[in-house]
Amino acid sequence: MPAIRLENSRGVTLRDVRISGFDVGISAHNSEFTANRLAFDNVVRPFDISGDGYARVEGTRITNDPKLGTEVTRKTTVGWTRNGPPLPAQCPNCKAVFPSRNYDIATPRFFSRDNEESCPECKKYGAKVADGLFDLTSDAVKILEAPDITYAMVAALARIAEDVSANRITPQQAVEKLAYVDPRIGSIAKKVVGFGGSAIEFLTFAIGLAALIYTHIGTTATLEARDLAREQT
Repeated sequence: MPAIRLENSRGVTLRDVRISGFDVGISAHNSEFTANRLAFDNVVRPFDISGDGYARVEGTRITNDPKLGTEVTRKTTVGWTRNGPPLPAQCPNCKAVFPSRNYDIATPRFFSRDNEESCPECKKYGAKVADGLFDLTSDAVKILEAPDITYAMVAALARIAEDVSANRITPQQAVEKLAYVDPRIGSIAKKVVGFGGSAIEFLTFAIGLAALIYTHIGTTATLEARDLAREQT
């Protein structure tokens, strides 16, 4: 049972709301809403968004994530099928890049800015979810608008996915190789983790992002990230 449910809603604004101890924080279907400065404490799935609509989520803080523990992760994800592809996130502490499990979203326009959660690698709080405007209705994340750091995160994951899927190199070796080619990307991708420790799930996520790198056309930063990924074949 969600703490807040939106169905075919328009013009909804949620501001300075704190949700604690729920399986689902916000469930929205075919709705348009804005969420500012929401706090989730011990919530399994903070966002469950699907259908047509638009969601603008800014300043979210997710703490005490029950999915971080191995045993808890298995228990809390039984029977859970994702709505859409996960957004990448980056930890400023250990530099891990990982797919966030807190934004379960399948909507054509999802805007994210200044959203933070705990890192599944080092367990410290402060990991930054990718900023930008995304289309999350297919298997791969589609970037509609985003700052440079998002493209860098996607490029790092894309290259690692290709190396691993082709059995040319392990993910750990790929990250080290990437650091030699470009320290900026290497510093971001120093550690890469998949959700639940599943290599198959991680590859599904990362290979989907790889497709994005080769097809997206936009800013100079985007093209540089795409070219950087191509150079590593």
